Amino acid sequence: MSLTAVGGRVAGGPLGQPAAGGRERRLRCALVEKAAELGFTGLGVTGASPLPEWDSEVRRRVRAGMISPEQYERYFRSLVGEPKGIMPSAASILVLARPFKPYALPLPNGMAGYSAYYRAYPEAREAAQHLAAALERAGVRAVLQPRLPSKALAVRAGLGSYGKNSLIYRQESGSFISLQVIVIDVPLASDAEQEALTPATTCECGGCVACVRACPTGAIQPGGALDVSRCVRAYMNSGRVVPIELRRAYGTSILGCDACQRCCPRNAVAVKNAVAPPDEDAEIFSLAGILGDDAGGRRARLARMAEVIGPNYSRENRIVADAAIAAGNTKDPVLLAPLGLALQHPHVPVRAHAAWAIGEIGGRAAARLLEKALAAETDDLVRREAKMALEKALAGGTEPGPRSPRITESTGQLAR
Repeated sequence: MSLTAVGGRVAGGPLGQPAAGGRERRLRCALVEKAAELGFTGLGVTGASPLPEWDSEVRRRVRAGMISPEQYERYFRSLVGEPKGIMPSAASILVLARPFKPYALPLPNGMAGYSAYYRAYPEAREAAQHLAAALERAGVRAVLQPRLPSKALAVRAGLGSYGKNSLIYRQESGSFISLQVIVIDVPLASDAEQEALTPATTCECGGCVACVRACPTGAIQPGGALDVSRCVRAYMNSGRVVPIELRRAYGTSILGCDACQRCCPRNAVAVKNAVAPPDEDAEIFSLAGILGDDAGGRRARLARMAEVIGPNYSRENRIVADAAIAAGNTKDPVLLAPLGLALQHPHVPVRAHAAWAIGEIGGRAAARLLEKALAAETDDLVRREAKMALEKALAGGTEPGPRSPRITESTGQLAR
């Protein structure tokens, strides 16, 4: 049954009340059918009432210092807990889950890592756009991916439960899912209405603390709260200078960590069925290429990257700054030459990270690059980074060893 076939004002019931039984069943059947056709394995429905518990939890974490003011501005300020602030006529919220397979480790040598989520998300969003368009054609007003907290809505709709890592889990796919949200102006009966929406109150992990132990920066609290101020993902792709103490936790990734997911027993099947990234990714996400491209080559590379992870994540300053950190964590002298070129980049965080990375690799060639940079560098922050890096380079850099920030093949965790 197609959504269009349901016809007209699909649900037909008075505003604010669930649609009449037969019409609601037809609409829901059509929604489930269309969602499955588009690759979604889960569809939950919840009402358009506010989410005060989510709002209170965010404020609590800000007060506790678990969300910095800058992170609040970047990740949380644009979100709202009032659906009717998005659509005054909002009556129901559809929450959709689309699974994806994580990438198998280790990644190809020299490749900047990224979580498979960032390839899967644009595909899931496009699929949700098709569903929203089908709803509009059927006479239902639909707003896709509104500024609402998708994880809290997924729990409220009964679509999944929180893990201690603050991610949403579904039984058949674990936490390797992309969530999409559509607000509609047709009232449908809710699948579930859970009032407690925080990880601490809806977590099904029991006494397991695998993710707490695996987190390379200690960002996951034992009770199931995420300290965003310590989460490495909160710094990735920010375009800012990353604190030195967090850089080794990057490993060789530039977007996404996944350490807390790969170690999770609830994700055992998904991790076992991990897949290799597409062959072209080794070239598109080449660390040497990202750091060493000339202006034209970099534009072309970023355009190809945008086709994979989306244009918002493939901005030059952000990508190159994080690639410099990843290069330092490889300890590979082959990357000294492209890192030397990155020392001339106009963006301060790129130069700061490149200096640090060269010091991590170490040796006389690294020292010469840093000495040359110090002779020309005028920015105080970059000069401080270069001086510290030069001292380390002359001492031989940080040698690979059992505590170096690598990702282990057996567990996918960052080894420390």
